[in-house]
Amino acid sequence: MQLIINFAHTLILPFALDSPQSATKFHEEASMPFEPSPYLTWPRGIRISAYDEDMVLIDQSQDLKYDLNDNLFQAWTDRIVYLEVAVHSKRWRRWSPDALACIEAIIREDLEFDGNEFSLRRHTRKRLHPCTEGFVWRIHVY
Repeated sequence: MQLIINFAHTLILPFALDSPQSATKFHEEASMPFEPSPYLTWPRGIRISAYDEDMVLIDQSQDLKYDLNDNLFQAWTDRIVYLEVAVHSKRWRRWSPDALACIEAIIREDLEFDGNEFSLRRHTRKRLHPCTEGFVWRIHVY
C-alpha cells in the first residue's frame, strides 16, 4: 500500500491506515524534524543514563550540553559504556529510524570532536517504541 502525501513524498507502509486520523497521525510522526543540533546539544527533554559493562549505573543527566567524552571517557584509555537515552518531548514520539540516526549523529559528533576512536552499536532490539522509553547503545572507546 502506498500513501501519497501533499509534499510529493511516497511512503510505503507495512500496515493499513484505518482512517484519515491515523493517516494524519502517521504523517506527523514521519515528518518530525530529526536533525542533530550544530551546537552539539541533545534534544529537549533528554534523559541520559550511562552504565558500565556490568550494567551498574555510573552517570545520569538531563543536561542538553552533556559531553560524553568529558563525563564518561576522558580518564579512560579503553572503556565500554551502555548509554540509555530517553526523550520526553511532543516532537519525539517513537524510536523511528530517523530518531535513532539523529541520536547516533550526536554521539558520533561528540566523540569524534574529542578525537576518540570508538565503535557504536545499538543494544536495544525493539524499534518504534515510544521515545519516553529508553533506547540503549553500546559504546566502546579504545
